[in-house]
Amino acid sequence: MGTLLNALKTLKLWQVGVLAAVLVGVAGATYGVYAMSGSSGSSDLSKNQQLIPVVYGNVVNQVSTNGSLAFTNRATLTFGTAGIVAEIPVTDGQQVKEGQTLATLDTATVASLQKAVAQARVNLQNAQAALAMAKAPGTLVMAQAEAKVANAKLALQTAQDNLDTVKAGPTADDLAKAQAKIDSAKASLAYDQQNLKLAQKTRDTNVKTAVDLLATAKASYQAVFPKWLGFQIGQGQVDLTPDTILASWKVDLNALFNPSLRFQDFSKGWFAGGIASDDPSTPWDESIIYTWLNLYPGQLLATCPSGDVPSQGTCVKKNMDDAWTAYQNAKDNLDAVQTQATKAVVNAQTAITLDNDAITIAETALTNLTTGADPLQVDASAKQLAVSQASLAQAQADLANLKVSIPLDIANKEADVATTQATLDTAVQRLAGSTLKATMSGMVALGSVVAGQTVGANTAIMDVVDTSTIELDGIVDQTDVLFVKVGAQAAVTTDALPGRVLQGTVSAIASTAQTLSGVVSYPISITLQVPQGLDLRAGLTATASIVIRQQNNVLRVPLQAVYGTVAQPSVKVSKGGVIVDQPIVLGNSDDYWVAVLQGLAQGDQVVMQSAATTAGQINAGQVFRQMQGQFGGGAAFGGGNDRGQGQGGGNNTPRTQTTPRAQTTPRPQATPRPGG
Repeated sequence: MGTLLNALKTLKLWQVGVLAAVLVGVAGATYGVYAMSGSSGSSDLSKNQQLIPVVYGNVVNQVSTNGSLAFTNRATLTFGTAGIVAEIPVTDGQQVKEGQTLATLDTATVASLQKAVAQARVNLQNAQAALAMAKAPGTLVMAQAEAKVANAKLALQTAQDNLDTVKAGPTADDLAKAQAKIDSAKASLAYDQQNLKLAQKTRDTNVKTAVDLLATAKASYQAVFPKWLGFQIGQGQVDLTPDTILASWKVDLNALFNPSLRFQDFSKGWFAGGIASDDPSTPWDESIIYTWLNLYPGQLLATCPSGDVPSQGTCVKKNMDDAWTAYQNAKDNLDAVQTQATKAVVNAQTAITLDNDAITIAETALTNLTTGADPLQVDASAKQLAVSQASLAQAQADLANLKVSIPLDIANKEADVATTQATLDTAVQRLAGSTLKATMSGMVALGSVVAGQTVGANTAIMDVVDTSTIELDGIVDQTDVLFVKVGAQAAVTTDALPGRVLQGTVSAIASTAQTLSGVVSYPISITLQVPQGLDLRAGLTATASIVIRQQNNVLRVPLQAVYGTVAQPSVKVSKGGVIVDQPIVLGNSDDYWVAVLQGLAQGDQVVMQSAATTAGQINAGQVFRQMQGQFGGGAAFGGGNDRGQGQGGGNNTPRTQTTPRAQTTPRPQATPRPGG
């Protein structure tokens, strides 16, 4: 009741008058309807009782809250960089669109910001290039180091195997293999010795044949001159060419063997004086030449320039040249035969030498195997093993260092890239901020900054307010907060719009309470649905009625018609003119009505006590107190989860006002009842 009185105190005088008139009208109408419908003329009804028909209607639970309207979506705009304001092309209170230009900085500041962006881009490119260079060679160097470790491991294993082999000494298989090498080398020696004998024999035979051929060719060449010219050449001339010899003797074959001289003196020379005699003054024998010219039956040519010899003739010069060529070929053949034969003999002798060496080596190896491990060889193998171990350790250390240094270098380069990228992003953001644009559509609220003024990076230039979203900020009592849910519907009224109800939705409920003068409450926010064309202002006071539970089209009776106890409620029903007690099951209730879930039907007549309760009737305030104690403040009569709102809740703490909702069926008027 105290909360209701506090709420009434906030109403203006004209609002109190309107509310009183409405209540009087509703009460009168309700009483008239129920009086007409409930007059049965039953003698069982007392003066302060009347019959009320059971009908369908709505039962609504609400809580109320007061507060002021506020625009929740508000953006304060700054340039983000220091400079001089060049222009503010909007006015205070102007509606703007998202992205619209609201203010700009001077050209000098913009140019400086552009330069910073360009330099940041260059720095980023340099950092990215350095990172790429660090990554590419790093991969190759790492692979090479890993390969070096693998090779060192292989070399170490080989050195260990060699040392183990040297220390272990020969096996039977090793001895057998060493003996086999000796036997193989001796077999090769025997073969190569036989091959040497064959090469020597072949050499002698081939050389003798070539010598004979050369003697024959030489004799043939020497005989060609007496054959044609009748003179002998000396041993000193045998290695001269025909041209050289003919020139030294001044022989002109074309003149001596001129075809025009043939058969001219045949009869004279043969029958008269005989064959021409030799001229001692010439080196050639004229009788030989005369005989060839006059007695050779075929065609006789001194020279053959084209190299062709007549089929039925001969060529003197070509015969000489052919003899010379055969002689030279025979000499060349002898040289080739001698060279080849000598080479074969030398190869055979070399093979024999190699065979002897192989035998010596194999015999030495067998001797070494049979005499045990060589201390020098063991020492050398051990030292090689130590070298391989050191090499592996060094390779592993190098790889470990690379695994640390390369990723660290790459990480540093990546950090440089990230830093320069952040610097570029900041520079780009600051350049973009030099032109102040609306971050959303709404109304401009200018500050004190004007064009030409120097401002800092965080100087507030103006605000952009989203006027399409407005909220009512209020509080609810701790006894009601558990029944209020985000998304619950609310009816909002404001003094600035008398008689107009705006729809809203609970958008937020604080999780932390606030305590003022011992009163615990929770802040809530209600987002209003602003109709098209309605212009609200922040700071307007408003009241909201929040629906916490609503049951539509249920059977209901007035609270004053309920008797019995909370555990076993009942009503008095008129049946055939007789008043009887009827047990019922109750559901949700509000300030005036309670839903009946079982026990009644539409049209039943129930008795309503219109004044103070009689013995056995449930008092409304007592009902709510019992419900709060029995069901934890959250159950209705029928065991529901929401608590009904009514007067006399039994809580001394001020609570949110419950605003009655207009009912579809008039509420019966309470008439005074005499006595207690």
